[in-house]
Amino acid sequence: MRTHLENAAEFFIPSPMVERLHERVIQWTWCGYTGGVIAGSSRCGKSTALRALDHAITTRDGESIPLFRVTYGERDATTIRSVFNKVARSLGFKVKTSHRSDDLVEMICLALADAAAINRTRQVILVVDEAQILTIQQLSGFAEIFNVLYELHTNVVIIFAVNSDQFQPLAEQLLQKKNTYLRERFFSQVYEFYGIQTESELASCLRAYANHVMDNDRRISAWQWYCPALDKLGWTLDQIAEPYWRLYDEHYREPLGQTSWPMAQFVRATNILLMDYLSNVTDMEDSDYVEGCIIHSLEAAGIRPSLANITAMK
Repeated sequence: MRTHLENAAEFFIPSPMVERLHERVIQWTWCGYTGGVIAGSSRCGKSTALRALDHAITTRDGESIPLFRVTYGERDATTIRSVFNKVARSLGFKVKTSHRSDDLVEMICLALADAAAINRTRQVILVVDEAQILTIQQLSGFAEIFNVLYELHTNVVIIFAVNSDQFQPLAEQLLQKKNTYLRERFFSQVYEFYGIQTESELASCLRAYANHVMDNDRRISAWQWYCPALDKLGWTLDQIAEPYWRLYDEHYREPLGQTSWPMAQFVRATNILLMDYLSNVTDMEDSDYVEGCIIHSLEAAGIRPSLANITAMK
């Protein structure tokens, strides 16, 4: 039983953006691409969308394609071995300091090849998150993994997820002729992932709350759980999409220059709206009151960066 939405970090709803991302990964996999890039701004929801890929990608014949994920962070170690180290650990290996790069590559490739054996096309997917912090030298480590898997008759698709705000320096290096082997193998296909960009996308995300089950026994959705009176009157959460989008657009998207509404911000605002405000509403036709609820929820979600207020004081 899930009785609240307070842990927004763990909350996930399917969205049109996630569905489009899944379609693109399936396209890359089915069309024989060896890699691709998922680019998006910070907190737009790309990492969450990629996590939702688990068990979701299949071959043309409907056989499951195993998917593994590895995430990188800022570290002092910028070696190729550190790349192999992290991949091996993400696959469940206990890496020792005595393990050489060759040892790690063998461990990684045998594990991925074994996993790929569950489908006749011998396909496997490796997702590399926060790839913008890696160096060209480190990216060559993935080319080595690809080459060894090729010799093992395994088809790997390596997908790099990057923060588009930080990716430009690495992208410029990849465009250099000497790095063609990396660019053509992994970076020729780029898919830009966004948060919510339209009122219709917002409405779709709001409808997903009607499918988010809070009580498995009674099959009660988040909307029914927090707003039972409104639900009994026939109201649905997506009916507030118009004022919700308009108020976000006027007070945040335009003033802050956001190209899309990051999912992390949307989830915080909507969870607050359900738990603390709409749960007390008895008449959705009272538009002024409902808009007041939306305004307070947007304010509480922290969309406007407060750090700017500190720097502005100097």
